[in-house]
Amino acid sequence: MIKDDYFLTSAKVIEETGRNFTGQLKQLAQTVLETWQNGGKVISFGNGGSAGDSLHFTTELVARFGSQPIHQPAISLAANPCTVTAVANDWSFDELFSRQIKALGTERDIYFGLTTSGNSENVYRGVQQALEMGGRVVGFTGQSGGRLKQLEIDLIAIPSAVTAHVQEAHIVCLHWLCRVIDTALNG
Repeated sequence: MIKDDYFLTSAKVIEETGRNFTGQLKQLAQTVLETWQNGGKVISFGNGGSAGDSLHFTTELVARFGSQPIHQPAISLAANPCTVTAVANDWSFDELFSRQIKALGTERDIYFGLTTSGNSENVYRGVQQALEMGGRVVGFTGQSGGRLKQLEIDLIAIPSAVTAHVQEAHIVCLHWLCRVIDTALNG
């Protein structure tokens, strides 16, 4: 018989994430608002479930989170299957995000790199490219931070090594950011 403590463990990870990162997330929401005021956009990227979180986050910012539209510039680099497959085929999967950032990004943008391990090569290279361009970068990882913790970025390292719990906490953090942003824009 399997001990069923999944919900309790997930809730504990999310609760600890809230205690550890609320201040940083408040500042991050303000930075996103300033990015838009300065003509920049939100660019997010990740693989697998993190790609899904990137798409979900972008949708909330472009469409709406609450009852009123947010309607601000945001893109997910996981959204275009033609671009994804062309870069992966013509160069390598490792260059998937860095090449798109080079083509679409600017120093005015804020970049969200999502990787539960912190070690995804294509996310790492995307973060490096964004930094080279002078962009503000936020990394969402699991507790170790992986290779991303070595870079000069804002890091939200979820206090868990369990991929599922890390991803659950990532989406809660992204939803929390959307709520703060939505309140600032729509009251």
